[in-house]
Amino acid sequence: MLIAVIALSVILYRYFATQPKGGGRPDFQAIFISLVSFLLWATSLGGFGVLLETRERTTMLASFASILWLGFVAALPSQEPQATSLKAKAEGSKPKRAPVKAKAGPAPAKQPKG
Repeated sequence: MLIAVIALSVILYRYFATQPKGGGRPDFQAIFISLVSFLLWATSLGGFGVLLETRERTTMLASFASILWLGFVAALPSQEPQATSLKAKAEGSKPKRAPVKAKAGPAPAKQPKG
């Protein structure tokens, strides 16, 4: 029961965290990836009990599936990056500043010719 509550919390959090600021559709791919990752993690820790003959086999299979899942997620094409941190959302997109020029010091003294 606790795993279902946490899974629902993951879905809701990712739904609101990936929704664009001005409205629109959230990133359902990120929601799905987060949910599957959480369920694999919970399975590898024994959260669903013994799914195969022994607890060790269940843990080993879930750990192996997690490694495969990581490779699959890493191979997915990346989408347009979105600001997901609270700080980045609060700041919005700031215009880039022009580089600051160094202050000019006193002109070097001219060397006498001769």
